[in-house]
Amino acid sequence: MKIFDIVFFYNEHELLNRRIEYLKKVVNHTIVLNFGGDYIENDFVTVIPVLEHFNEFKKKRFVKMIINFIGKKNISYKDKFIFSKTFEIPSVEILKKFSLLHTQGPIILDQTTYIHKITKKSLYKNIGCALSSYSDLLLHPNVDALLFENKTSFFDRENLLQGGYCLLNFYGCESSLPSLKYWFPEYTQNLTPEVLKNFQSRNQNILSYERPHALINTTNEDLKVFDYKNDYLQQTKKIYITFFYEKDIPNIYDEIVYISENNIQIEGIKTWFVKKPLKIYYKSKKYFEDYKKNDILRCLRSLNLNNEDEIHIKTKTVGSPTVFEYKDLKDSIPSEII
Repeated sequence: MKIFDIVFFYNEHELLNRRIEYLKKVVNHTIVLNFGGDYIENDFVTVIPVLEHFNEFKKKRFVKMIINFIGKKNISYKDKFIFSKTFEIPSVEILKKFSLLHTQGPIILDQTTYIHKITKKSLYKNIGCALSSYSDLLLHPNVDALLFENKTSFFDRENLLQGGYCLLNFYGCESSLPSLKYWFPEYTQNLTPEVLKNFQSRNQNILSYERPHALINTTNEDLKVFDYKNDYLQQTKKIYITFFYEKDIPNIYDEIVYISENNIQIEGIKTWFVKKPLKIYYKSKKYFEDYKKNDILRCLRSLNLNNEDEIHIKTKTVGSPTVFEYKDLKDSIPSEII
């Protein structure tokens, strides 16, 4: 089973990067529909530019468009889909729970709202993120509308799935304001950077349809990756890649990947299956061995790495692994340097 994260994006770069980091262990493929803002520089997402406003886009059969873009042959009936704006984030816990459900979906999440920072919780929740299995997307006759009818009385709130987070005005008022005005135009008419900063300094909520109130001071360890003071995204990770099964790998690695030509599963180890190609694409004395080394790049792109992350590669049963920084591998031909 795979999970596809379909993100509706407008100028929320920092939040997008942290969302990807937060969900990386459960999401297999992130597709960003870009409705505006600067170019998204992230090697680990697929970006689709959308040249119309979200309000017009959501009236169309966009689910079919997304499925056709991915390719039906790449999706199974058990696969799951997330549909949400960048700031509507399903929790890892709720995604694990949803993966076990047999639904008549889509299921809409009722999400806890945090404003300004991860320690400031609103009294109000946000009805936002939608989850669905692939089979439910195909079965529902009006699935596109259902995904975004969640702001109306169409839903009985008691029947919504409780889980996930709505994060508003994170990472600076100047960068957050364009997003707030895009997604909540009717409730942000009087917002300016100065007014938004004033709300932040007074510890208040920001959307005009909500009763003004002081935000609740709280703690939530699950949200630490979204803390703007947290340098979690810049911490160096260590990735161990081995071409043969090893029992006693030191417990110092963030990820262990076994490169294999056999489609097998090993508990506690991620297996990257490399199918032997039918064609010869380049000259090599040991073609398949070089092909497997070069395929490491596809594996690494799926891990959401930073340039300074360490890649430890073990291709022989004796000796120590060869160590590279990701920035030196990602633009290389691995078989020439490993």
